[in-house]
Amino acid sequence: MKHVETELTYYKRLEKIGAELTKAVLAVQQLVDLQAEDDGLWFIAATAPESYLQAALRKLHAEVERVSALTREFQKAGGK
Repeated sequence: MKHVETELTYYKRLEKIGAELTKAVLAVQQLVDLQAEDDGLWFIAATAPESYLQAALRKLHAEVERVSALTREFQKAGGK
């Protein structure tokens, strides 16, 4: 017989996934914060490849900031 997940089990599983996702987002945000303080990553680019790399890094940091903000809003709304 096929296992049918109860609604309570389903919501507990979602809660666990939400908690793990929140931990992961916070860990990534900590890495981004450390990188933001690293002068070696934010120097004035002298070459096109350096400039391209810095632009990509800034885009990545912006996206992590966006996801972190969404995670904080989720937590405020009662998410775990």
